[in-house]
Amino acid sequence: MVPAEQKLTVMEPSPTPGTEASLTLDEIDAGMRVAQTVYAVAMTIGLKNVLEAFYPIFFSPTSPRSGTLSLCVIALAFVAVMLLAIRFFWASRNLYAYLLRSHTKPRKVVFRRFMMVHFPIALGHAVLFFFVCDAFIEMAKNAQPGHSSGTDLAVQFVAIYAALLVLNALWLFCITQSGDDGPGRTWAWSNLLHSGLAIIVLIGFGVFDLSIVALIVAACTIFLVNSVVDLWTSAEHYFRF
Repeated sequence: MVPAEQKLTVMEPSPTPGTEASLTLDEIDAGMRVAQTVYAVAMTIGLKNVLEAFYPIFFSPTSPRSGTLSLCVIALAFVAVMLLAIRFFWASRNLYAYLLRSHTKPRKVVFRRFMMVHFPIALGHAVLFFFVCDAFIEMAKNAQPGHSSGTDLAVQFVAIYAALLVLNALWLFCITQSGDDGPGRTWAWSNLLHSGLAIIVLIGFGVFDLSIVALIVAACTIFLVNSVVDLWTSAEHYFRF
């Protein structure tokens, strides 16, 4: 819920004759309820797959894994995915903030940009997160060090994870203003920096013929640092606009 004092700043005087009315808080709330629900469902499907695979991979004696990666390595990747989920379940709040900042513009323009640009990009986040989850499951179950299939699975996991961070960074740059007091630009630069480091690790993996374990540990450590710094320094901004 938006605080009561926020409502006073969002509601605008009646438009003058001949001008198009701006957005009201009720219109923003109604649209965002649908957008947030669709986004949350798409994210939940990916997270559900990871959680369902967690027990067989780590605990079930009747479900042996065909892969040979250490459980410690898989656990590191699992934590990286979980922290990513915590952060990106709130990504749709950026849509809400965008609408609040744009409420004085003609509603037709705002709705058109929202439906044709920003909401599809937000859904793209959920799709990539789903791919990250499935890539983690495939890697955890089947990746075998020293085999080309294991290499492909590990590279795929790291590459999709990094792509999601890049997408989020570029989107945050687009929907936040340079003088914005919020954390949007900080998140964007952090995601861009850490995704760049992960890409460098991928390049180094190919150039120096590193092991799959080294690739996963190095990349997931970078991803963990990204999430921990993000959550530690700006936790309050996930609840406040």
